[in-house]
Amino acid sequence: MKKIFVLLAILASFSFAATDYRNSFFFDASATVSYLSYYYDDDSGFLSPRGEHKEFDGTGAAVNIKIGESLKQAFAVHGTMELGYFNGDFFYNKSKGYLHSEHDEGDDNVFKVFLGGGVLFTPFRNPELLMHNFFANVDLGVTQYVDSRSDSENDHGISYTSFGVHSEVGRLWNITEHWNIGLQATFAVDIPFEEDSGTFLNVGAGIKFLRK
Repeated sequence: MKKIFVLLAILASFSFAATDYRNSFFFDASATVSYLSYYYDDDSGFLSPRGEHKEFDGTGAAVNIKIGESLKQAFAVHGTMELGYFNGDFFYNKSKGYLHSEHDEGDDNVFKVFLGGGVLFTPFRNPELLMHNFFANVDLGVTQYVDSRSDSENDHGISYTSFGVHSEVGRLWNITEHWNIGLQATFAVDIPFEEDSGTFLNVGAGIKFLRK
């Protein structure tokens, strides 16, 4: 009989733990339309006899998934994955002397994968406040960019592995006790690990579905 009571106590504890986790489970899915910019210009300058210049400007879309745990109603920690695609104009020029240069420009397709983690805050829970259900999110992680102009024969593209700081701000509206829908603005900076390789800037706006 004692063993039965112990077994029931263990099963009850697992049941309570599972219930607590279901209550604290955090899930966030968002889709955005985005603008991506990349810029690199070496210290010698575009018009110098040894200058190098590279840039990309394009538009596209991204989807973002976050999974984690709500520690409190106003705070959640999570892992993040984002996939993006952009199409735009690419320009490259490298001077090899005053009269010679290597030049490449045209249409380019850029794919983006971000893996990281971060925190989301919804500090204003009072429905009477103007900032009610306002949220802010910050993620740190690694971003891989791959573009169609990076190949073995003509490697002028912008395929770089980068350190990324990604942020979101916006507002949520309650659908049920745990589920919310929202609008957001996004901003991201990605700096390639490779030295002297420029900077990526990514801004966007979109819709968010969130459970917390």
